[in-house]
Amino acid sequence: MNTDDLKAIINRIANKQYTEEDITLLQQLVTNNPQTASQIGKNIVNIGEGKEIHIGDHIYQVTDAEAIREIVATLIQEIQKSQEPICLASELVATLNNAKFQGEEGEQRGTGSFYQYEIYLENLIIEDEQNQDIYQNYKLSGNWFSHVYKYIYAFDILLDRPWGYNKKPYGRFQVVVKTINGVLDQIRVQADRYNDEANNYAANKVEQLIESKIKEIKHKN
Repeated sequence: MNTDDLKAIINRIANKQYTEEDITLLQQLVTNNPQTASQIGKNIVNIGEGKEIHIGDHIYQVTDAEAIREIVATLIQEIQKSQEPICLASELVATLNNAKFQGEEGEQRGTGSFYQYEIYLENLIIEDEQNQDIYQNYKLSGNWFSHVYKYIYAFDILLDRPWGYNKKPYGRFQVVVKTINGVLDQIRVQADRYNDEANNYAANKVEQLIESKIKEIKHKN
């Protein structure tokens, strides 16, 4: 019996189509064969020397057919768990809550406009979560607040601070995320806006921060 035999047995177990013969063969494989390994999904199933089966980080001692049955039940649970769609709602909340974004842009001194910004997110909650077959939709919301500064220079001379010294725009934001089998598919971000240049500038940075954080999650998964 070789790796292909083990893989075939594991596949039948994963599909809940295994038989008593598979139980017997698996027991023989553990008892008589040298080290053999197979992988299904995220699980590495390793038949070690000394009547052991390694599933992921767990080691199971094989003594009889009943022990094999218990291992099969455990393996089915592990496989089902690894094949479940990844629920991103908690990861989104953990990533976005208390996220910060600060920087500057434009030409300091010289001639033109120079900006500094500090953006903060907090109080993330999941407003709605919908699951339908392979599709999942999440709606999150939270608060944002900021410190933003604008400087206008001409020939290295500071002419104006149109937003003053203590401009602190703030508001709410919403994030709507659509996933397919746990994989990010569509993202829609909206931050509160008002008829105010400083607020709109800060809101743009809020949306930029959220989109960048979600893309980090997408690349990670």
